[in-house]
Amino acid sequence: MPMVNSEALLRALPVSALEPNVVARLSGWGSENDECAPKGAITLLEPPCGQREPYLDPVEAIEVLRKHVIPQLNIGEALGELRAIVSADRCVYYLDHFSPASPGCIRMSDFVASPWSARYLTSDTVGFLLAAAAEATKTPMFEGPDNAGSPWSLETLPDPPPRKAMMEFLPGAAGGPWYFDLEWDWWKDDWRQGFNPFAQWRDAIRPEAEKLQNALGMPVYRFSDPGSEGGDDDVHRFLVLHWCCTYRPRSTYVQYLRRSSGARSVEELKTALIDPATYAHDFEMNNTFFGLDATGALSIRYRCL
Repeated sequence: MPMVNSEALLRALPVSALEPNVVARLSGWGSENDECAPKGAITLLEPPCGQREPYLDPVEAIEVLRKHVIPQLNIGEALGELRAIVSADRCVYYLDHFSPASPGCIRMSDFVASPWSARYLTSDTVGFLLAAAAEATKTPMFEGPDNAGSPWSLETLPDPPPRKAMMEFLPGAAGGPWYFDLEWDWWKDDWRQGFNPFAQWRDAIRPEAEKLQNALGMPVYRFSDPGSEGGDDDVHRFLVLHWCCTYRPRSTYVQYLRRSSGARSVEELKTALIDPATYAHDFEMNNTFFGLDATGALSIRYRCL
């Protein structure tokens, strides 16, 4: 008997989309020149469905702090202490469209509660981090087709996700998540000839999408014409997850999906992702180019507080 819990899977994912929105960037750690560096800021991310506190990548955050604030910090030691107090089931692995190697992210409160932070971070720094997370939680910033003109904050994001947010945008029908990871020749445009794994999956999933539409009374995949300019696919998020499971079944992200759903194997999860019973939560096909985005994401400088 299948053990996949679609509700638990949904709650392991962000509300707005599979890839989380950035809700704040915390900068001002070093000199003015450092502000332009890609790793000169700590990024706060939208939490999974039903949660309200922002998450962060602890490796990124510790590297920023070591570089600009506490050069004597031992990154390996700090991460070891974090892992000792933050259990594996409290780590979230987000979809990164460019890489299947998803880092484990944790809540801000867990990040500052570890022994290493007590040794290395001043009370001012801890206060800034917690205040920034609190501000990112209460600030209205999420706006999309379901709430145009009335943005939601993390505190007021719908739980579960709104109907239209269940659909994902796949640009140009050229590839799903991780399509830059595909081993094929972009310049020869080989995907039109069937050599692109995503194109092969896209063809294979078409009859399954038709079965789902017939069973549910609502399309789950709007296939664009790959040859048309600006042709983009609109896809139910569960089918995007099916692609991830197909292409990189051993990836960190897919294994997170398997654990979260209770599936005994990736194959069992894939089977559930094309089962009409999994689609119990309401959804609505729409133009996903205009999604639920954190258009009011914050930029907060450390020296300003």
